[in-house]
Amino acid sequence: MNKEELKNAILNNNTINSNEVVVASTRMNKPISYLKQKLDNLNYATNYRLNRYSLKKNSKHPRVSFYCFNQYAMNNVHSHIYVSVPPCYDYDHVLSVMSNEWAKLNPKYDLFREEVRDRNAYAIYSARQFENKNTDTFVVI
Repeated sequence: MNKEELKNAILNNNTINSNEVVVASTRMNKPISYLKQKLDNLNYATNYRLNRYSLKKNSKHPRVSFYCFNQYAMNNVHSHIYVSVPPCYDYDHVLSVMSNEWAKLNPKYDLFREEVRDRNAYAIYSARQFENKNTDTFVVI
């Protein structure tokens, strides 16, 4: 799958909110594997706060999913996240839980969110470091 196919798949999926920018920043020079682990911890903590029964195997309770484009910038390993929120949860509440849990992992961490001006342009921007060879550049949690 190339960048264009991935971008179109995310934009055409109705369950993924592509109208809002969510960026999780570490503000550190760490490997992307470190960021992946922290995002996994964030996903676990967010789903636990919303409904702890959704974490069980074969659970009938829906889970919040993250589609993460991990990127490395000088002194800031960060991830552009597309969040898939089930209809039973309020999107703003889920993001406030995410923000609180991300800050608990480390006070230096920052979770930024804002409305997207152009969905297509932001999808291209967030996927700019995506590579098929490198599995760390795109992760679904």
